[in-house]
Amino acid sequence: MPNHKQAEKRMKQDRFRRLRNRNVKSRIHTLTKKVMSAENPEQTETLMRSTFSLIDSAAKRHIIHRRKAARKKSRLSRAVNRKQAAAV
Repeated sequence: MPNHKQAEKRMKQDRFRRLRNRNVKSRIHTLTKKVMSAENPEQTETLMRSTFSLIDSAAKRHIIHRRKAARKKSRLSRAVNRKQAAAV
């Protein structure tokens, strides 16, 4: 337990930040799975746009590293392109 009032405040702030960050990371993971399981190309495209937007905003707010964001976007788009090429 913290001995100072400021340490108590920091613990409280860190707890809420951790929960908020975990929520964003979970949404990224969920949207990524939805993109991979999407059936038609139009749905895939809209889901990819929203996933990329969420990844970019998470990187902007330092929830994930900017290079990790770029890697996630690259791997997702590569996987979607392979999936669409196999479907044709």
